[in-house]
Amino acid sequence: MTDFREDGAAALEWAARYLERVPELPVLAQVRPGELTAKLPASAPEQPESFADVLRDMDELLLPALTNWQSPRFFSYFAVTSSEPAILAELLAAALNQVAIVWRASPASTELELRVADWVRQLLGLPTGWHGHIEDTASTSTLAALIAARHVTGRDVVVCSEHAHSSVEKDARMLGMELRKVPVDDELRMRVDGYDLDDVACVVATVGTTSFASVDPVRELAERAHAAGAWLHVDAAYAGSSWICEEERWSADGVELADSLVVNPHKWLLVPTDCSLVWTARPDEWREAFTLTPEHLRTSDEAFSLADSGRRSAAASGR
Repeated sequence: MTDFREDGAAALEWAARYLERVPELPVLAQVRPGELTAKLPASAPEQPESFADVLRDMDELLLPALTNWQSPRFFSYFAVTSSEPAILAELLAAALNQVAIVWRASPASTELELRVADWVRQLLGLPTGWHGHIEDTASTSTLAALIAARHVTGRDVVVCSEHAHSSVEKDARMLGMELRKVPVDDELRMRVDGYDLDDVACVVATVGTTSFASVDPVRELAERAHAAGAWLHVDAAYAGSSWICEEERWSADGVELADSLVVNPHKWLLVPTDCSLVWTARPDEWREAFTLTPEHLRTSDEAFSLADSGRRSAAASGR
């Protein structure tokens, strides 16, 4: 029989010790492919183990096989450093275990999410009236934006920089949309001219490309996209968090013209993965693209349903 309080205290102590020692741990996992698998049982154990044994396995088996993204010496891929308050918040969220299918299923989850998304909107200096909600990753946020763009425009072409994140191409593949990559200028920014947008559903501009941290000319791209009847989605997953500092908002020039925007708080804003925020300046049309309420979820409540926002996580679909 486990003791929740005793084991919980032990888990918290393990986490605290890990955060204390992670600066001294190797950043890259010190194992070869398959080495951890060879040490794990081939089938699930028949008998339970003590939590002390679980923590021992954490130290002896899993820790050597971790690439320590929490390390202050981790400079690969992108930053995802969490923080102690956010780790504790994860514990509380797991304890409450809410499923925000519709407002009635979890009024607290629904209203808190929408309000906090608006807090972050204000902190980033984004326009009033934008609707924001949580997705798991920027890849999913951009997928939702492409779906909304196709619904609104009736078109099937996506245009982005040759240095746009690979998720744009993957999302287009998943939706069966045609992708056209545009060359960049001398500053590695997406070119504004030299291609046609008349049949384009969505132009994806990037603020902080993965390879170079370059910033596409959002204002000029927005003007061209809207003149052609296309949707403008801004992928600011990486650099958007910097707009909390007003002196860094130079890279937000033109973002107020976007139809949708994604920023990842799990990059720079000290929350664990996965936490991506997507906003849209066209919430009614966005919702039209995703609203599908089955009979078992219909209620008389006149309240916003996160399932109608395009979020395809278990919390939104109930599956």
